[in-house]
This record gives sequence, C-alpha cells and structure tokens, in this order.
Amino acid sequence: MNQQALAYEAVNTATLTGKLDKATGKKCESCGEPAVDRHHEDYRDLINVQYLCKRCHAEKPKKHKDPRLLIKVSCTSRKFYLSPPPPGSNDWHVRFSPPRAVREKLRIRERVFRTTGCAQIAAAKHVARQIIESYWNASMVESVKKWGCAELGEIIECYRNGARTISDKEELAAVTITKNITSLIRIVETRFDDKGRQKRSIGSWEKFKANRLTAELLDDFKKGWLRGVDRSDLGALSSAKHTVNSYIRQARSLFADHYLPLYRDLDLPELTEFKKVRLFNTSGSTRYVPLPQAIIDRMEAEIRGLRTERSDLYLAFYFMLWLGMRVEEVCEARLEWIEEWPEQTRMAIVRRPYYKPKGIDGSVPIAPGLLADIRELSGAAVPLDHLIPGPNRRKAVGRELSAIVRRYVGPDRRKTCHELRKHAISMVLMRSRNYVDTLRFSRHADVRTLRNHYEGYLDDLAPITSSDWRAA
Repeated sequence: MNQQALAYEAVNTATLTGKLDKATGKKCESCGEPAVDRHHEDYRDLINVQYLCKRCHAEKPKKHKDPRLLIKVSCTSRKFYLSPPPPGSNDWHVRFSPPRAVREKLRIRERVFRTTGCAQIAAAKHVARQIIESYWNASMVESVKKWGCAELGEIIECYRNGARTISDKEELAAVTITKNITSLIRIVETRFDDKGRQKRSIGSWEKFKANRLTAELLDDFKKGWLRGVDRSDLGALSSAKHTVNSYIRQARSLFADHYLPLYRDLDLPELTEFKKVRLFNTSGSTRYVPLPQAIIDRMEAEIRGLRTERSDLYLAFYFMLWLGMRVEEVCEARLEWIEEWPEQTRMAIVRRPYYKPKGIDGSVPIAPGLLADIRELSGAAVPLDHLIPGPNRRKAVGRELSAIVRRYVGPDRRKTCHELRKHAISMVLMRSRNYVDTLRFSRHADVRTLRNHYEGYLDDLAPITSSDWRAA
C-alpha cells in the first residue's frame, strides 16, 4: 500500500474513532467558506489535514505532478500536464479527456493521447495548448449541441458535482442527492407489463435523451406501478401511491429552478409538461397498525434461541423492539452510548463526530435484563467498540433480521425489521396517550410524523395542539 493510501486509511480510522472531525460544519482554512474536503500537505503526516472548500482544494498543486509541465489553457478551468515521452520517442505527449458531448460526436471512447512533436518543454507546452483548445473550440461545441440534446448521464453528472454549489444548498445531504438521482434513474429504466411486473433495463439511463422526459413517461410509471397492487387492499393501495409520489418528487427535484444554472452548457429541452404531471391524491399518510402480540411472542421465542450463536441478531432485535432504535442507530451503537443516570441506565443517541443520526437527539431507558445481556455479550469491548459484534452487522440487521420479521408478518418485501421500531413507538403512544412523551422516545424530527402515521388507530387521542409543538 503506497503512502497516499496509508494516509487515507488513517484519516478514515481516525474519523470513526472520534480523533478527527469530518469536514461537515467546518470552515475552509483558506477562504472561510463551508469546508467539504480534507487535504494532506504531506502524506507522511497521516492525520494532519486541512479543511478546505472545493475551490481552494482544486487550487492546491497536485503532489504527483511536476508544476513545470503544467499547460496553461483559457478554454477550461481544468489542469493539464505534459506526459513524458513514451519508449522509443523523444517527443512530449499530452493526454486529456474532451467534453462528453465532443467525445460522443467524435466517437472517442476514452482519453485523447497526442504527440506534440517537440522534445523541448516550452515548445511542447505551446503545441499541447493548441491541441487541447481545439477540442474546446466554440464552433465544435455548438455543432455538437445541435447534433443532439443532452443525455441523462450528462445531466446527472452536472447535478451530482454542482448541487452543493447552489446558494442555500451548501448543506444538502449526500444521501438526498443520491436518492434524487436514483429515483430519476428508476423511472427512466423501469417498464411494466399488463400485470404490473417490473422490467428494468439496467444502465440504459446514461444514453437516455432528455427530450424523452415527458409527461407520458411519468404517467406510464404511475399506472404501471399500481397494476401490481390489489385494489381491494386499501392499505397497500395507499402505500403504493405514496411510493410513486415520492419517486416523482425526487426525480423532478433535479430540474427545480434553482438547479437549472447547472445545465447551462447542455442542450436541455423544455420540461414544462414533465414538471406539471399531477401526483396521486392521498388521504393523509399511511397509518401504522401495531403487530398482534401473538406474532411478537413467536418472534421472541425464535430470537431467544439464537442468543448464544447469533448474539448480533439477538441484540439488534431487542434494540429495535424495546428501545425503538433505527437500523443505522443499531449498527452504529457503541458502549459509550450507555449512560448511567441516577434513576435508570439509558441509551443516549446523540450527534457524535463519527455518526449523525436521522431525526433529533435523545435517549431511551434500558431494561435491566437487556442491560445485563449487553454487558455479557459485549465481553471485553472498549467504549468505542460496536455493541453489535462482527464485521457484517449491517447485513445481520438489514437483511437477516428483516427475513425473520417477514416470516411472521408476511411475505411483502416492504416489511422489514423497521416494523419492530414502529411497533415500539405505537405501544408507547398507546400507553402514554401523549405526543410529547412519545416524541422523546421516537426522536422524530417533526411531531407531525406521529400524527400522520400513528394517530389513526387511537380514536380518543386528542389532536395535536400548539402546546404540544412547543413542548416537543
């Protein structure tokens, strides 16, 4: 492993153990803007990094490039360097990637590799500059734009690289960007047969022309998604409509007005009709119905039998069923989360340097029996060690525990181990009959989530008032 890879590995390890902060929330050490990158001045100093914004990081000289070989061009902000003469030649070469549209027009698969015909560096740089700028020539770019409209691959690349550069979007979460892109790709690639069975053309989205983003595309996706749903099952129908609405909202967010400047160099068609497609009318959010106690008892009987050989599944099950923890919270749970309070030991889920949970900070009480199990099964673990042992804890929690839940709840693939958390929240709400106490347990970011998803089966529960908002 080279020194650069060792430095990257050391930074990742230091971040996970809390010795080094992420760039999120930091200020650029050069200009004071929000930082997004961590920069090594010397890879031998493993965890000594600078917090920089994208612009300042790009201005840092490349450590593996000789600044004397830098080719100064005026057509783009990218940096190019002369390549050493290949074996058998004394002439300097230049290697670079032209704009995507030009590569498609000229059918260039990878990079351009051209000789300058010069053995002197100064003359080679002058020739290389002319070669590079010829590919960024305005007339060539304009002719390529007329040749065809933008492809979805170009649009997504611009959005992924520039979404956080838009004003008021600097703190946009990476997971939000990924979900928006994934939703658009799914809509473009998915087709449905007469029975609602999905067929996806994986990878076809890259060459998908933007002029095919039409209202008909979204209408076909809406209708096809509902073909596979039993219309007599009102709960499943409502859930399917919510899912389709989420996909469409996320996909269309790429073309919101504040993101359009990102595509100014692309031939983007008019997407008015694509943006105007109406969503399904839904009567509020899907109401959750708690699991019958008989199902909970059968699941507990199976999990108790796995206590010795599969302690990861055992602890994950009770973390979700008794403490109402999310899947990611279970995977990241560590011994340091357990805090001794005067009245009762609690599991504290707060924002730490290595982990940023969904929702809000909070803590939940731990039953004495579960606390004894944690101390016994965690063995000689140190405070920063995970409570769920083993390197495959995400697979254990996300897949294996979900498979156990589906065996008792039903074969619907939308049913996962998250049903255990929802059951825990519903039981707290039924017993306390109070939104404020339940919100402290569930740690939802918005009290309206409880109203939309858990209020439906409690007819005598008082509606949310302004005092609930203030108390929460």
